[in-house]
Amino acid sequence: MKQTLALALLATSIVAFAQTPAPTAPAPAVAAPAMTCAKPTLPPATKALNQAQAKQLDADGKVYIDCVRSYIDARSAAHKEAVALANANAEAVNGATAAGNAFVTELNALNTALKQLNK
Repeated sequence: MKQTLALALLATSIVAFAQTPAPTAPAPAVAAPAMTCAKPTLPPATKALNQAQAKQLDADGKVYIDCVRSYIDARSAAHKEAVALANANAEAVNGATAAGNAFVTELNALNTALKQLNK
């Protein structure tokens, strides 16, 4: 009888413990790095550009677009890594939850079996 009572108390405390979330560290502030590409200044559309101005604008525009593409590629790669990490953490949480639930189920079965023996 004492074993059954002790197991019942243990099962109750484990179930209560399992329902209490573990303390976690506060979530860090998450922010993506800002894009730092220097956008070229476009000339007013009031006069035609000479060849030197057009050539310079074309070169500056290419540098800017290359910078934007590099930023997009870096942010896309970081996003893929973050998604993979989030998925791995979700799988870990699900596995831990299943393991905890399985233990409580086994403990309850043991408690039930011991109650039957003590009748």
